[in-house]
Amino acid sequence: MSKTYLLTLQPLEPYFFGNEKTFSFDPKKPEDNRYFIKSDRMPLQTTVLGMLRYLLMPVKNPYYRYTAQEQQRNTAVVGGASFSIEAQEQQFGAIEKLSPVFLLKGQAKYVRTPFDHCPNVKDQYTPMSQAVEVDMGQGKVTYFREFDAKEGIQDSFMNVADGSLVSSDKIFGSTVRVGVNKLQREKGFYKRQFACLSAGWAFGAYVRLDADLIDEGILQTLKAGTG
Repeated sequence: MSKTYLLTLQPLEPYFFGNEKTFSFDPKKPEDNRYFIKSDRMPLQTTVLGMLRYLLMPVKNPYYRYTAQEQQRNTAVVGGASFSIEAQEQQFGAIEKLSPVFLLKGQAKYVRTPFDHCPNVKDQYTPMSQAVEVDMGQGKVTYFREFDAKEGIQDSFMNVADGSLVSSDKIFGSTVRVGVNKLQREKGFYKRQFACLSAGWAFGAYVRLDADLIDEGILQTLKAGTG
């Protein structure tokens, strides 16, 4: 039986979410190494999928050494292959659908403020309305008359229920820590900027699961959603 659950993630300390461009150390190409690396503020959808798959696995081993029977049990629940953007269709066992990641504060849900928000309005989502079409010689370009390049795109999140906005600096913080690459030793120092959430905030995502395939004890760690 399929059910929708609300998956809530609340970091207990500063965290680091990277991507394929975040970090690299190549002793043969030191000019390409990054001295300062910065965490993404929010996890990617694929990151949440990976965490969810590990959570739902009926057999867990920190060294990933499984018998054929254990591997078969895990595959039935979470699928047998990693996510691939090139695959047209993939199966992840009991995981049927996963929503994009959003922010939670209490019962309120927040998403990144849409790009069409009027930058002059600071506290309430207000879409720009006056579109202007300009002939550029090789084609026409449409832009918003209300857009102010000096203001740019507002860095905030929108309450999906009432449209109120909260600036990102009130939600996210950061802390910098020094690390070292053992391969380069004294020349391998770098800094990592960790992100952190303000008190009361959490990450959220809706996931649709085939509950019949999942252990009841594991399901209790998820909050029942709607749908």
